[in-house]
Amino acid sequence: LQRYEEALSITRETGNRADEAAILNNIALVYRGTEWSQKALELYKEALPIRREMGDRAGEATTLSNMGAVYYATGQPEKALELYKEALPISREVGDRAGEAATLTNIALVYHATGWPQETLKLYREALLIKHEVDDRAGEATILNNIAGVYDTMGQHPEALKFYKEALLITHEVGDRSGEAITLNNIAGVYDTLGQHPEALKFYEKALSIKREVGDRSGEATTLSNMALVYRSLEQPQKALQLYKEALPITRKVGNLSGEAATLHGLACLYQSLQCYSEASTTFEQAIVLSHQIPNPASEITGLIGLALLLYHYLNRAADAIVYLQQALQVFSTTGLSHSAAGETVEQVQQWLAMMCDENTSDTPTTLPYETLQLIVTTTIAAMTVSSLHRPEWHEQITNALQKAQQQGVDWQPEREFFTA
Repeated sequence: LQRYEEALSITRETGNRADEAAILNNIALVYRGTEWSQKALELYKEALPIRREMGDRAGEATTLSNMGAVYYATGQPEKALELYKEALPISREVGDRAGEAATLTNIALVYHATGWPQETLKLYREALLIKHEVDDRAGEATILNNIAGVYDTMGQHPEALKFYKEALLITHEVGDRSGEAITLNNIAGVYDTLGQHPEALKFYEKALSIKREVGDRSGEATTLSNMALVYRSLEQPQKALQLYKEALPITRKVGNLSGEAATLHGLACLYQSLQCYSEASTTFEQAIVLSHQIPNPASEITGLIGLALLLYHYLNRAADAIVYLQQALQVFSTTGLSHSAAGETVEQVQQWLAMMCDENTSDTPTTLPYETLQLIVTTTIAAMTVSSLHRPEWHEQITNALQKAQQQGVDWQPEREFFTA
């Protein structure tokens, strides 16, 4: 970063506008994917008018796409889509087929995230034709993986397996070991969904071996976490716990915040199944904070929902659960996402929230029985009139009662108002 900034200073002194734009883009790439995403966006916005001033149409399209990627990564898919659609005709105009395919793929990613699977598949197939045309075999494999992922999300698992296995052949053919490991991991995920857990573990083990061979520590942690999920399904929680605890320090060592958040979420769910509710609550909270920091709104929503359901069903904290579901809906609203990382929809969250609010409201009148309220009123009148000597003592008891009511959550609001009066 320091060298880029030194080079930027020199290009500005010499008036080399083309190099200035290129270096601004490179510095932005350093900031992308970190908590400094906003800084990356500012740099791209600085580079864009220079690209236009120089008549660098290909560079303009690249910068627009890069800006779109930042908006997409920070949970602003609509803004990302706007920029991608601005970049696409420019790539076509200058005959940049690779750029065109990349932009089609980016648009498809946005459509997939916002719940338009058929439009997503159409764009991926268009990009796949270009990859085949320019003989980009590795790129073909990547798009085949993406197509398979859409079918997997749609619940069409045999179709997903067909495309994943086609991608696997290509990655093996071109010697793309990292791509091969990713595809093996994806295939394992489908088998896990289908309940074929031994088959899933077989593919995960193959993926894990390759990831260790190529030194992909981040990918290694992801596969370990995925294997933990399978062992959970096989009702071997201690083995799952061991794998999560092996994966977590790797994600932290390599600085993979997304991987760390996903591992924490899996670990929280495991703790919940083991009835370690306090540990589960704390771990959910850690995952939510990380997902918000990245930011990864889809994962943040999943964490908020998981924590809300835990608090409601197991820790008798309905008021806090309602707050977390409201936060999840707010993230849905601000990002335009159609589903969370785990596939939960806005409609599902609204149903859970309505159920909790209904039960919370119906429970409110029973927090203090009528007889108790009547006794408090009678004693208060007495303390204020015929038994005034006991007023300080009674005031202290009411103050203590108010403090206890304030600790109970929103369902004790009537009591808080009563004791305050």
